Amino acid sequence: MKEKKTVDIRYELRRTAMTVVGVLMCSFSIAVFMHSAFGLDPFQCLSQGVYTVFSEKISFGNYYIIWSLLLLIADFFLDRSQIGVATFAHLFLTGYVVDASKALLEGWFPAPTLALRVGMLLVGIVVVCIGAGFYFESAQGVSVYDAVANGLTNRGLSLGGKKVPFKFIRIATDVICVAAGMAFGLMPGIGTVIAAFFMGPLIDWCKKHLAAPLLGKQSPAVSS
Repeated sequence: MKEKKTVDIRYELRRTAMTVVGVLMCSFSIAVFMHSAFGLDPFQCLSQGVYTVFSEKISFGNYYIIWSLLLLIADFFLDRSQIGVATFAHLFLTGYVVDASKALLEGWFPAPTLALRVGMLLVGIVVVCIGAGFYFESAQGVSVYDAVANGLTNRGLSLGGKKVPFKFIRIATDVICVAAGMAFGLMPGIGTVIAAFFMGPLIDWCKKHLAAPLLGKQSPAVSS
């Protein structure tokens, strides 16, 4: 007879809670980036660049769902193991959380000072990296954009015979997003450039040193 596997309910609840909190943190951070007026994170630079073509016809929330569905189809062929709870939470929640968070921030800080804007930029970068580290480590799927770097990492993308770490693959995909956003006429800000080169390493650090300890030694990592 096969032994029955026992399920640690508390561990599974921690994973789910970490996934939901991570998605909400990432969504809120997008609004913080926007309100800082120092530019967007790299993926949103591309998303907003594409959105300028449709902004008069559709809300950002509805657009984001359509945009994410298209990327989800691509992820299915790249690495379907990256698709999970977090993927669909991002798909259906992010656009609306961003809209709501933007309204709150505009009400609380209608005319932020330069110092406050710098603070918002730093908070936005830190929050998005912690949030991404949470749902990466919870192993319940990742966002449709994160799945690209994760999928390439898991496929063992190599350069010169050596496997390329996730953090460097993420930097490359971020830089490509910024360049594509510029092609649509959206000029990146200083915050966009900082995020493009530092988010990959920071997410990797947060995943290993914040999220993993919260889950315990049996935590499965999505990427390396």
